[in-house]
This record gives sequence, C-alpha cells and structure tokens, in this order.
Amino acid sequence: MLSNSILKFISSLFILVAISSSIPAFADDVQNEELLKNKAQENDPVSWMKYGEYLYDKSYDTPELRDKYRKEAYSWIRKAADSGLPEAIFSLGYYCIGDKAPLYYYEQAALKGYAPAFVEVLDANLFVAGEDVKKAKEFADLARKMELESKIPRDLNVVDICYQAGTPEKPHDNGMWPGIACDECAEMYDTNSQDYKKCIFERGNNIDIATLYANGQLVKQDFWKAISYVCQGGTTPAELTSMVKILFEATQTGHLKEKFCYCNHASSSQSIAVCASRKNEQSIKHPK
Repeated sequence: MLSNSILKFISSLFILVAISSSIPAFADDVQNEELLKNKAQENDPVSWMKYGEYLYDKSYDTPELRDKYRKEAYSWIRKAADSGLPEAIFSLGYYCIGDKAPLYYYEQAALKGYAPAFVEVLDANLFVAGEDVKKAKEFADLARKMELESKIPRDLNVVDICYQAGTPEKPHDNGMWPGIACDECAEMYDTNSQDYKKCIFERGNNIDIATLYANGQLVKQDFWKAISYVCQGGTTPAELTSMVKILFEATQTGHLKEKFCYCNHASSSQSIAVCASRKNEQSIKHPK
C-alpha cells in the first residue's frame, strides 16, 4: 500500500494540475472580454452587439451582478439596434430585454431581411402558436420577395394552405394536449353521440375538432375546415406541416389514405411520450 506521505503528494499534484488548467481558461475569458470591450469603443454596431451579448451571457455566471450586467448589455445591444443592425434588433427580442414584446423585434428584424427573425415570426403566428395566419402569410410573401426561402426552415406552402383555409368560425384552445378531451368524452360516444360531439367542441382543443371534420365523425366531412382548425392548433412546426400536407392532399383526391389521427404525426419527444401514454391507457381500458 502507498504511504500517507505519497498519497498526499499525489493529491497535491492533482490540485496543482487543476489550478493550472483553470488559469488559462480564466485568462482567456478576461482577455476575450477586454478585446470585446475595446472593439465596442469603435464605431461598429456589430461590435456593440457582440459586447452586449457577451455581458448578457456573463450575467448568468455572476448572479450577484446580474442586474448590472444586463443593464449594460441592454445599452450596448440597444445602441446597435438603433443604428439599424437587424441582428441587434432581433437580439432585443431574443434576450427579452427590449421595452416591447419579443415578437415586435422579430417582426422589425424580419422587415430588414434577417432570416432567423422570419422563423420566429412564422412560428408565433402559425407554426407553433397559431395566433395570426394572415400575418404569417404577409411575412411568407415578404420572405419570397426577398428570396429568403432557402434560409428559412419552414415550408411556406403550408402558410399558403392555412391562409386559404381561413380562420375557423370558433377557434378553441383550452391548453389541453390533443386527444385528452377525446378520451374524457369517450364514455359518451356509445350512449349519446350528440353529447360526445358537444363534449369535444366544448372541452377539446382545435386539433380534436379538426379530427372530427377530417374523419367526418358526427359532422359532415370537411377537409378544409379540418385544416383551418389544425392551423390554429399550436403544436410543433414539423407536426403542423405533416398534418396540413395530409389534409391538403385529401382536398385534392377527395379522401384520406387513412383515418386522421394527431398521434400519427407526432414528432417531438413530448408528443411521442404523450401519445404512447394514451395508447397504453387505451389498451388497459379496452384490452383485445
């Protein structure tokens, strides 16, 4: 066995190595900050923005000085934004340090041709939140006009389809996950179909209602109406795109290839987990 003196010597070596390895990293960080700070003294909006973003990120590492660093970060990023730099305008929204809602800054940055801002605007108005299809269409058209399609990872054709479908007469979103209301209302289906339909329209979300119209379940089958509800659904970009394309194809052929079901389009880990849980619950309630 090693003696205590040898063990202490080895331990001290590890401590020295740890300290020495951290010194260059700390020195590099200080040097980087000084470099950014010096660059920010020049008449260069990009340098103003980068120094501001550095200070904002630094605020997470020093909680006791968080307010100080964020105030300084805002002043530098604001200065860059006021000069007209689209990236800086975007950053005011991204870091939530502007005096307006983030979407305002995303829209302003998009108007100046900043591609990442289009993604945020399209998601807020359609692909995620489904707040305003008309505005999503306006920015999709602007993106085409600016020839930015290849830089925006969203299918602009989906925007066109949603715009064509229009807004539902009564869009409804209770914050519940798609399909949960279907499970809760299911007991009514065999006994009173009208109560089931009423339950879905009152307690379901937009995608639950879209499912009824897509499959012609207790309502007249209407693929366009199904699309209009899906476009208000608030899922993920990939899920929305998949559902809209399937339903749009049905408007052209007159039929669905298979029964419409949200879980067939689930792609996010959260959606997949929820759908798997629902499937398991249904198998327990209704064993084969």
